[in-house]
Amino acid sequence: MHTITSKNQRPWARALLIGTAITAVGNTAAFAQSEGSVALEEILITAQKRQQNLQDVGVSVTAFSGNQMRALGFSRSDDIMQQTPGLMTSSPLSGQPSVTSFTIRGVAQNDFADHNEGPNAVYIDQTYVGAFGGAGFQLYDLERVEVLRGPQGTLFGRNATGGLVHFISKKPTEEFEGYIDLTLAEYDQIKIEGAVGGALTDGISARLSFSSNQHDGFVKNRIGPDVNNLDSQSFRAQILFQPSDSFQSLFNFRGGRDRNEGAAYNHRASTFGENGLGVFLPEGEVNSICTLFGFPENPATGGTDCGGYSDRDGDNLEGAYDTEGFLDRDAYGVTNTTEWDIGNVTLTSITDYTALDKQYLEDTDSGPDPLLRFLTDQDSDQFTQELRISGSNEKMNWVAGLYYLKADGDYISGLESDVIGFAFENNFSLKTEAWAVFGQAEYDLSPAVKLIAGARWSEEDKTFNYISVVNPGDETVLEFNRDTHPDLAEQSNNDWSGKLELDWNAAEDVLLYIGATRGFKAGGFNAAIDGGISPEQISYAPEILTSYEAGVKATLFSGRARFNASVFFYDYNDYQAFNLLGTSTVIFNADAEIKGAEIEITASPADGWDLLLGVSLLDAKVLDVTLPSGVVADRDAVQAPDFTLNGLVRKEFKVGDGSVAVQTDFNYVTSQQFSTFNHPTTKGDAYFVGNARVTYFSPDDNWEIAAFVKNITDEDYVTQAFDITAPLGLTEQVIAPPRWAGIQFLYRW
Repeated sequence: MHTITSKNQRPWARALLIGTAITAVGNTAAFAQSEGSVALEEILITAQKRQQNLQDVGVSVTAFSGNQMRALGFSRSDDIMQQTPGLMTSSPLSGQPSVTSFTIRGVAQNDFADHNEGPNAVYIDQTYVGAFGGAGFQLYDLERVEVLRGPQGTLFGRNATGGLVHFISKKPTEEFEGYIDLTLAEYDQIKIEGAVGGALTDGISARLSFSSNQHDGFVKNRIGPDVNNLDSQSFRAQILFQPSDSFQSLFNFRGGRDRNEGAAYNHRASTFGENGLGVFLPEGEVNSICTLFGFPENPATGGTDCGGYSDRDGDNLEGAYDTEGFLDRDAYGVTNTTEWDIGNVTLTSITDYTALDKQYLEDTDSGPDPLLRFLTDQDSDQFTQELRISGSNEKMNWVAGLYYLKADGDYISGLESDVIGFAFENNFSLKTEAWAVFGQAEYDLSPAVKLIAGARWSEEDKTFNYISVVNPGDETVLEFNRDTHPDLAEQSNNDWSGKLELDWNAAEDVLLYIGATRGFKAGGFNAAIDGGISPEQISYAPEILTSYEAGVKATLFSGRARFNASVFFYDYNDYQAFNLLGTSTVIFNADAEIKGAEIEITASPADGWDLLLGVSLLDAKVLDVTLPSGVVADRDAVQAPDFTLNGLVRKEFKVGDGSVAVQTDFNYVTSQQFSTFNHPTTKGDAYFVGNARVTYFSPDDNWEIAAFVKNITDEDYVTQAFDITAPLGLTEQVIAPPRWAGIQFLYRW
C-alpha cells in the first residue's frame, strides 16, 4: 500500500503497479457467471449518440443502470461520485442543493454564483442543464446514468471541457407496468417514489413518475431549530407517439420544488498565516486580524472569530445558528424528442425549454450573532434546439448536426450584517445566445481498426449587466454595463472543438484506444457579492483543454469479468480558476496541467457474487497562481485528490423460495483542496466511507424489502470549505451527513 500512495511515485507508475496486481489476481480466479448479477448487468450507452455496448466505445465511461443505482442507495444526482473514479461532486452552499458542481479528473468550477456554468456538462434525457442551481436533483425512475470523462465537445458540445454526466429516464412502454418504493429512515426521513405507465391506445403510450423526499435537519442547533433538512418533490410525465416503426415523438414534462429549511456551516475561527493564507486560530490566541476590518480585539477569551464567537465543542455537526436559512426552488421544463428513420438515415430533433426560480438564505458566520448573512435570488430560463442527422454503411457510422441555445437570467445576491450595520445588494443579468455546427464519423480502416474524427464550431455571445449598492445610503459601489464599460460588458467567443482517435480490437473482447481531443468553453463574467472587484476583473476569457488519452476495455473469462483502464494528460490553457477573495467571488484565467489514470474492475467470481473496484490516480496543478502576499506558486487544483478507491462486494443466495443479497460498498478519498489558493483551512482530510445493505427478494421478484446503513462508521469529513478570514476571522466547512440507517420497501407490477 505504501508504494501505491507514495507522493514521490508518478501516477503512471502507480497505475501500472495497481493494474498489474489486479490483472494478476483476476487471471488466477476461477470465475462462474452469477445468475442475476448486478455487477455484470449489460449496459447500453449513448456516448456517441447511438446505442452501443459500454465495452465497445473508446471513451472512458462509468455507467450505472437504474437497478444498480437503487442497490447502491443513490438518491441525489451528486451521490454517483461514490462509485465513479475521477468524479467529485459538491453542494458548496451549506450542503443544500442550491448549487451543485461536478468535477471530473480535476476539471472544476466551484464558483457558487448562479449565473455561471461549469466545465462539465450535465444532461437529462439529451437536454443540457445550464444552471448550477438545476444540477442537484432527486434520482427516480431512471434507466441509467453515464459519466463520460475527457472533453466531449464534438458530440455534446456545450461546456463539456472536462466531461459530462448524462441521466436517462425510463421511457413509456406499451406494457402496463409500474412500481412504488418507500423508504423510512433516521431523522424522520420519509422518501417515496413511483411510476406507472403503459399503452393509452394504438401507437400512444405514457409514463408518470414522481418522487418525494423529506427528512429533519441532521445538524443540531443549540439555540434554535436544527438545520440542513430536506423537503423535495419532483414529477415527470411522458407521452410517446409511435404511429410506425420508423417514427416516434416523445414529450417529456417535468417539474420539481424544494422547500428546505436551515442552511449553515461548521464554524472554525481562523487568522492569517504564511503568504496571507488562512490558518486555524489556536484556542486562547487573540485574532489580531479583526482590527483590520473594524472589529475590536477580544483578548478576554481569545480564539474567536471577529464577532467574538468560537465553536470548539468537538462536534462538527452541532453549532449555534441565529439565522434560519432556507432554500426555495421551483424548476420545470418540457422537452420534445422526435426521431424519424428515412431509409439509411435518421433525423433527430430535440427541443427543450427549462425555467428555474430560486431563493436561498444562509447563516454565513454560523454563529449566535447576526454577523453575516448571504442571500441569492434567481429567475432564469433556457431554450435549446438540436437537429441531428445520422447514418451508417458497411464501413462507416456518422452523425452531423446543428445546436442552438438561448438563456436569460435575472439575479440578486447580497450580504447583510446587523452587527456592522450594512447590507450589499447586487442586481445583475446575463443574456447568452450560442449556436454550433458539429459532426463525427467512425470509419473502419480494417476489420480490427477504426478511425474516429469529429469537429465542432461554436459561436457564443454574452451580455452582462451588474450593479452593486451598499446600504445605508444606497451608495452605488460598482455599475457595469454596455453604457459604462462598452468594451467589457459584451463577449463574443468563437472557437472549435475536435477529436481524433484510433480504436483497435486487439483480440476478441479487447479494445485498445488512443486519441487526442480539444475542448472549448466560452468566457464569462464575475458577479462579486460585495462589489469588491475592478471592472477589468469582471470579465474572464475562454478556456481550452487539449487531452491526450489511451485506454483498454477488456471483457474476460467468457463475460464474467470486465477490466477497463485509461491514462491521460491534459494541457489546459486559460483554465477558469475560482477563488474567494474575502467576500468577493472571482473567476480568473490560469494555465493548468493534469495527468492521471483510472482503473475499473467488474466481476462475478462465483455464483451469486458481485465485485466492483475503481481506482483514480490524479496529479492536477494550477500554474503560477498569485497568492495574497504576492508570491507566485503552483497550486493543487480544487477537488482533485491524488488517489481515490471505491468498491463493492455483494453476495446473493437462496432463502426458501426467495433470495437474500448482502452487500457492502465503500469510497476512500485522499486529502483534497477546496480553494485555488490552497489555504490550510480549506484542505479536506482523507476519509473512508462504508455502507451496508441487506435485501430480501420475493420468489416472483415483484417485491423486495431492504435494510441499509449509510456511512456505517459515522465518518466525519468535509465536503467543501470557504476561507473568509478576511473579513470575519473564520472558515466555513460543509460536513457530510452522519451515519444514516433505514428500511426500504419496493413493489412492482
